[in-house]
Amino acid sequence: LQFFKVYDISKALQEQVLKHYYYLWNRTKGVSPNELLTGLPPTIRTTVCQTMYNDMIMEAFDVNMEEVKQNKDTLGFFRLVATHIKPRLFLEGSLIVRKDDAGEEMFFIQRGHVGLMAEDDTIIKSLGPGQHFGEVALLHNCTRSHTIKALTNCDITVLTRQDLNDVLEKFPQFSDQLKRTAADRKMHGTKSLTYTYTPSEAALSRGFTIDSQGRKAEDSNNKGLLGLL
Repeated sequence: LQFFKVYDISKALQEQVLKHYYYLWNRTKGVSPNELLTGLPPTIRTTVCQTMYNDMIMEAFDVNMEEVKQNKDTLGFFRLVATHIKPRLFLEGSLIVRKDDAGEEMFFIQRGHVGLMAEDDTIIKSLGPGQHFGEVALLHNCTRSHTIKALTNCDITVLTRQDLNDVLEKFPQFSDQLKRTAADRKMHGTKSLTYTYTPSEAALSRGFTIDSQGRKAEDSNNKGLLGLL
């Protein structure tokens, strides 16, 4: 808290910082996945990453486990993507990307829901577990077409432009699929049929229970942290 005083951080911003760390602790109990996997032999690290992220990646690229098992190229693709993506947490109401900013990452939703926002801050489209976004700016080298905000607390994994290029260079068949999706979204915006999605049971099991006000139904008792302010 001395840090906040030294730099004259506003009370509202202090609350945002503490809420973020409360959620981070609630989700990870202080264990960073990146730090946990550092130092593991590559084969073990890859297997752990696949276990953590495979379902989500398969949903994003619309393939099933049988396809993965039967095709060594597909299996290799998912192994590579799983080792490159990095987890991030976003609090409800946080901006994930801002319209007209340069795009350097694409995003896979693991848990929670995000909204594509209009200029007046209304929700145009809601995306949930198993869906991805942000690839248009990367593949078409353009700025972000929409502001995207976390509608609930979210667990989202990120693939950088460089990592995406490295993966797609090795697996051009997935490059074509992702480029078709990006082209359709660039042309049709939020009316693109690529946003039409029925979540799988696996995706729903990772998602949050949403109450009648569209909020994640979870223990929100973070008064202990905020009481420090």
